[in-house]
Amino acid sequence: MRGLTRLSAVALGLALGFGSTAAFASVDQDGRFTSAVTLDGATVYITPSSFNPASGQCVVYSVLLYDNSNPHQLETGVVGCNGATIDGTCTSGHGFSESFDGVNYHCGQGSTFPMGSATNALIERSSGTTTMWGTTAGSYISQAGFGATDSIQSYAWAEATGGTTCPSRPHSVSFASWKQFTNASGWSYVTLAPTYFYGQFTASPCWTIGSLSFTGDFNAS
Repeated sequence: MRGLTRLSAVALGLALGFGSTAAFASVDQDGRFTSAVTLDGATVYITPSSFNPASGQCVVYSVLLYDNSNPHQLETGVVGCNGATIDGTCTSGHGFSESFDGVNYHCGQGSTFPMGSATNALIERSSGTTTMWGTTAGSYISQAGFGATDSIQSYAWAEATGGTTCPSRPHSVSFASWKQFTNASGWSYVTLAPTYFYGQFTASPCWTIGSLSFTGDFNAS
């Protein structure tokens, strides 16, 4: 669902209408990211309050791992769409897990999720392999190619892809207990993560990003 927008991040490759794909749809990505280390997993609890996507747009609240050394990605979270889908596969109001294999994007759809309640999004490396897998609300996908010594970052963000404007307000989400995992150190809260913004709708972010707590909590609104 994503085409590269920068070296370090990727943008939803949106399927519009009857399955045509716009791999470089206009996008806004607002959130936080970790330093580039060799991560082996990430997780966060996502509580969506509102999506309100514009016409032809999907709004995603998710966590992802991106491999800077060998561009691959695994992302998982929840999505709300208006006249669009993710990769022609994942539809509005469902959990999703999506992979980027260096060329193409693939999406696995899960079940519906509760608005206003926390849903866990989880990514982990299969032990002793280059394969990451992700799941949210019953969705599942896996992707090989994440080297054991590659530079891998975690992002937690709100994203709007497709359309020509930011989503209508309100569009808000809470991220809680954002953690990263390394085989050497286990799970730890993400407590140092600068804000991230990449936008093509306006010069300003569509979401305001709140402060990050010592237990990996922040809001986007």
